[in-house]
Amino acid sequence: MSHDPIQDDLLGTLTWEEEVWVSEDALLTPKHKINVTVWWDEENEESVADMVGRARQVFTRVRNGEWEFRLAATDAVLELYNENWRQSTQPILDRETFARRITLCSVEVYTDGGFALWYDDQDRLFSGHTIVAIFAADGTFKGWDLPG
Repeated sequence: MSHDPIQDDLLGTLTWEEEVWVSEDALLTPKHKINVTVWWDEENEESVADMVGRARQVFTRVRNGEWEFRLAATDAVLELYNENWRQSTQPILDRETFARRITLCSVEVYTDGGFALWYDDQDRLFSGHTIVAIFAADGTFKGWDLPG
């Protein structure tokens, strides 16, 4: 199977990196580039075209509903921030204020159509930890993580 770079007008340039295809230039908005990582299991006999189609479908869904996905991520971690990470001199944040302080930086697309959204807080909320919100293929929120 060829692992030559794939140029896609929505996802940017996908390059093969071991078990995943990675793009560093997908356009969420005309001024906001993000990374896209697409898991691909060659042994499952998914074609490259089907893998790109799956990634395009997820990316389009995320782009069209990013604010709602961001609010789901916010709902998962807001209480943790306000009760455990917030400095005592900082105000308690409400849902919308918190959501406006995080920025989508990466979309990770799983083989089953589920996805993870990686949000950067510019080191203002969780001391450099990234907020990862995990969603099922139907867009249902499944969980979260704060990797370092």
